[in-house]
Amino acid sequence: VVLVEDQISSLRASQFVLGVSLMGTSLTHRKLTRIMTDTGARVLNLCLDRDAVALAVEYSKKFSSLCDIVVHPMTRDLKDLDEDELQEYLLNMEK
Repeated sequence: VVLVEDQISSLRASQFVLGVSLMGTSLTHRKLTRIMTDTGARVLNLCLDRDAVALAVEYSKKFSSLCDIVVHPMTRDLKDLDEDELQEYLLNMEK
């Protein structure tokens, strides 16, 4: 499961993996447990923009008792990658 900031990136990611839009950078306990319940995932890949990396790391620590959040600092937004770049990035993330 890949968590992203916006709906377009989520739709693009969903071509290859399950993409979920956070509708911004906020990740609350309620939102996280809903995502985990709906997807069955216990490992979540968090792909926030470069300016939100510190926040992503904070979430990873804050929610470590619930699940594994793997932070992937983005240099380019998923919605801006071409098909080959997007597929390679997402499929390598799952390894």
